[in-house]
Amino acid sequence: MLFRLSIVGRPNVGKSTLFNRLVGKKLAIVNNLAGVTRDIKEAEAKLNNKKYIVIDTAGLEDAKKDSLQNRMSSLSIMAMSSAHACIFVVDSRVGITGADYTYAALVRRKAKNVIFVANKAEGAAAQPGIYEASALGLGNPIAVSAEHGIGIDQLNEKIQDLMNFNNAFENSLNNKDGIFEDDSLIENTLSDTKVLNPKETNIHISVIGRPNSGKSTLINRI
Repeated sequence: MLFRLSIVGRPNVGKSTLFNRLVGKKLAIVNNLAGVTRDIKEAEAKLNNKKYIVIDTAGLEDAKKDSLQNRMSSLSIMAMSSAHACIFVVDSRVGITGADYTYAALVRRKAKNVIFVANKAEGAAAQPGIYEASALGLGNPIAVSAEHGIGIDQLNEKIQDLMNFNNAFENSLNNKDGIFEDDSLIENTLSDTKVLNPKETNIHISVIGRPNSGKSTLINRI
């Protein structure tokens, strides 16, 4: 199964431009007007001779239940939650809006892996918005300009890391011995684990999980 990467964010942050950049073709309609993309578009991309699927979504919008905007937002959320990872895009020139805060919280709940991107980062005018973006709780964004190709190499490195991890994880599932080829590794780890006295006044909590799941961000928040 090919790695699937969705691109999400509020309208007019440059999702379709980024989609076109990643797939290497102008497949998605690009316009300065918000809301041009009204459907879900998929295309194959290639990175270091490995194919993956990029999904362009309509903008996430807070709209009436029976409206077209609400339907497209629902499809965008479905595309995000079903993909192996998503790119969450903000507009560094506009800065962080209330909608960005809302959708960042949604992305943290629904997405399996998140690549945070501050688009339209060309020029000094974008710098305040890039710094402000870290307040969304998704870490520091990758500053890119989808239109001019700035920062795409760094973005591709992040995509490659997630693709490699996903392949390793899927291979481990197909391995009858599981992730650890030698079960003695687990047994030795458990035997060396200190059993805490329940009467101790201090509570010890460990934060564990796969890479890029937000462990450090959670510790910082606590």
